[in-house]
Amino acid sequence: MHLLNLIKLVVNLIKGLSKEEPKSVPSSSDNKEELTPEFIFNSAYGVYGKNTVLAHLAISQAILESALFVNPSKLAREGKNLFGIKGVGTDGSIELLTWEHIDGEDLKVPAKFAKHKLYADSFKQHYDLMHKPRYASVLKASTLEEAAREVSKAGYATDPKYSTKIINT
Repeated sequence: MHLLNLIKLVVNLIKGLSKEEPKSVPSSSDNKEELTPEFIFNSAYGVYGKNTVLAHLAISQAILESALFVNPSKLAREGKNLFGIKGVGTDGSIELLTWEHIDGEDLKVPAKFAKHKLYADSFKQHYDLMHKPRYASVLKASTLEEAAREVSKAGYATDPKYSTKIINT
């Protein structure tokens, strides 16, 4: 599936028109992961089930955060972290420079990001993060637009245009 087909798939998902049934997210014992649009789709639905809003949010965030299907970020390639989540993952951490918007300025700063053994672990970590009290309003969202605004308000990213970027992804 190429980028154009992925875009069509995401648009259809958002409109509720997709007839595709998601397959389950690969288990941590499955070492045959390929970072394809189908994998992203199946992983998002594998962790979020019938919650299409959060599945769409995860798909959009993975594409935005990792520059998937264009030139995947070093964090995605080497850390198997598709969401830019900081901290510790299933394979420890990886320190990289990142852009942060601090006091009205865009600054490049070092940060420790979660590193995973599998891309599927990244989706599981996203699910766990979204179920923390800080993101309660995201779980209540009924549209991708609302979820994007709420995840931004909850401080997921420092970029003041983050919600707009998610929606436009």
